[in-house]
Amino acid sequence: MKTLLAALALATLAGCGTPQSASTRAANLEARQDFEMSALTAERDSILTCTSRDQCDKAFKLTKIYVQNNSGMKMQSSDDVSIRPFRVNEYATHSVGATMTPDKGNTSKIALDVTCYEYWDFWSCASKKIDIYKGFKPFVESKLD
Repeated sequence: MKTLLAALALATLAGCGTPQSASTRAANLEARQDFEMSALTAERDSILTCTSRDQCDKAFKLTKIYVQNNSGMKMQSSDDVSIRPFRVNEYATHSVGATMTPDKGNTSKIALDVTCYEYWDFWSCASKKIDIYKGFKPFVESKLD
């Protein structure tokens, strides 16, 4: 009898926590999705378009400086159209790379790629990505004019 009462009490207590846990999980999932969307929007908005070869060359040199100042990893290689960092590992939380892609006419687009270490927590990673993406375009554009 005591075992049955203990089992019923345990089942009742477990049932009380379930709806709250489900609503908390739903709220956390929604917050996470909102944050992911903010990171994707920041990434999209950070794409820089340059309109001439000279402007693109200068913009990409500035991109290299920005990447070096904001990446947790050193650069593995760099050329006229890409900056590749070493692969992120347990010694650094994130890395930043960039590519310049030719577009119509003499224009090109420069885009960053921010990668986080797989075991770094989601919120810190997304926050770091947003900060890096949002800072890129103003940094480069302020030095182009």
